Amino acid sequence: MFPAVKCCYYLSLRNGCIFIALFGIFCSGLNIEFILSILNNYPPIQRKYVFTDDPNGACQLASEFVMMLASIILLISTMVKWSFLIIVYVVIAALQTLYLLIYSIVSCIMSINVIANFSLSACIAYWLWVVLSFGTSPYFIYIAISYYKLKTSEDNVETVP
Repeated sequence: MFPAVKCCYYLSLRNGCIFIALFGIFCSGLNIEFILSILNNYPPIQRKYVFTDDPNGACQLASEFVMMLASIILLISTMVKWSFLIIVYVVIAALQTLYLLIYSIVSCIMSINVIANFSLSACIAYWLWVVLSFGTSPYFIYIAISYYKLKTSEDNVETVP
């Protein structure tokens, strides 16, 4: 694999990972907010959340909370010297992408997807988000792996006398 030199041809790999982490936190937060507002039948402005017994909503929420955690781990890894945290992000992001693919297809076939069943506009937005996610996730993983290789090579240079 050829490691990237820059993120989006402009940012350094470190700044690219910070952007990816912040983007992941922001998108996960928006998705959690939207899913909770659908599950509770409240507009997002009222902020009265009660976790229902709906396992389908819990499956979608769990995925978003895990991705938010992975993004926070990536953000932390840009600030500390622990390179293994980047690999933790890569593994979680890859597994979440596979989960999203499988869950989206199966839940929509079974007509149990909370977002897709909410309304036609929510269904269209959901599938646009799935396509965007599949478009960006491999690139984000590629940038994170490139940053990991850069960081480990810098660590090896520092330890050699």
